[in-house]
Amino acid sequence: MIIAALIAFAVAVYLFILFIIKRDRGHKEPIEALFAAMGFGILAVFLAMILNGILIPKEVIDAIGTNNSQHIPTTTLLASAIGIGFIEESVKCIPLAFFIYKKRYFDELTDGIIYFGIVGLTFGIIEDILYSIEYGGAVGLFRIIISPYLHASFTILFGMCLIQRKVLKRSWMLVVGGYLAAILAHGFFDFFVFIGGLGLLLMFALTVTLNILLFVFFRRSQLLDERRGESAIGINKFCRHCGKPNPERLLYCSFCGKHS
Repeated sequence: MIIAALIAFAVAVYLFILFIIKRDRGHKEPIEALFAAMGFGILAVFLAMILNGILIPKEVIDAIGTNNSQHIPTTTLLASAIGIGFIEESVKCIPLAFFIYKKRYFDELTDGIIYFGIVGLTFGIIEDILYSIEYGGAVGLFRIIISPYLHASFTILFGMCLIQRKVLKRSWMLVVGGYLAAILAHGFFDFFVFIGGLGLLLMFALTVTLNILLFVFFRRSQLLDERRGESAIGINKFCRHCGKPNPERLLYCSFCGKHS
């Protein structure tokens, strides 16, 4: 089961990055920046382990993965779930935000989903592998199957708001709103898992919704980048200077050399 989890991790990361590379129609992202985002995801796992162990009640930590939370008061479960959401989204979002916000290549609306999606995906799959080790392969494999991009979906709620602040000059309140949305979505997912029963159906519905929204948001960001001229298609299908076609989907004209 552990080997299956590792394979699933590699496949999920590969498919997500391949999707990004194939669909990214603006400036190609530096490969070292994509790996840096993965590195921040790995760092976030260790930070979350430390902070969860310090700040979350031990009885809740012990109940994770064992379906043995029925004796814990609902208010404690809800507070702990929101607390876990706060801790894990903070360690995924904030370090990467400080690192990437002023980078020149962080300049398209799709970038908010690309980089924060990678950090979330890396975090989530490593967490699933750790669950496989601690609670048995069936638990980790189940989590990978039902929610391969769940952590990515949480984190992009913040990432797409952060990039809108940078390139569209939106209010910082939007960024705060995205941060809170990521925490609450994460917190309620954990809460639904904790309470079991009907909560598992709500968890499944939330998981499906967020996994779909990940790709919906990416497509919407693509379209907005096209309208802004930060894409090799849309208004850049032909050079705006010499009028020649742009079949290679470059952001500069291969005929006159000017930026599209």
